[in-house]
Amino acid sequence: MAQTKTHTDNAARQKAFRQRQAARMQELAQTRILPAVSSIENLPSRNRWTAQIQNAANALTAARDSMQAYFDSRSEVWQEGDKASEMQETLDTLEELITQIEAVKP
Repeated sequence: MAQTKTHTDNAARQKAFRQRQAARMQELAQTRILPAVSSIENLPSRNRWTAQIQNAANALTAARDSMQAYFDSRSEVWQEGDKASEMQETLDTLEELITQIEAVKP
C-alpha cells in the first residue's frame, strides 16, 4: 500500500525537519542539558566556554543520577552480581569525571 505524502515538496519537508530540530533543542535547553543555542553563541569566549563545560557536567550528572536510580531499583541479588560491579565502576568513573570537569576553569 502506497504512503500518502505528508509534505507537498522537499522544501516543506526540510522546513518541518528544521522546526522539529529547533523544538528538540528548546526542550533540551529547558531541561538544562543545553542552554538555548542563541544565548550561548552571544556570550564572550570565556563565558561561552564556561557554559559549555557546565553543560558537559550537567549531562554527566544527569546520566549518573539516572544510572544510580536504575542501580538502586534493582534487587539485592542483582546488586551483588557481575553486571552490578561493572555498573558501579562506571558510576565511580562518572563521579570522577564530574569532579574533574567542575574543577576546570577556562
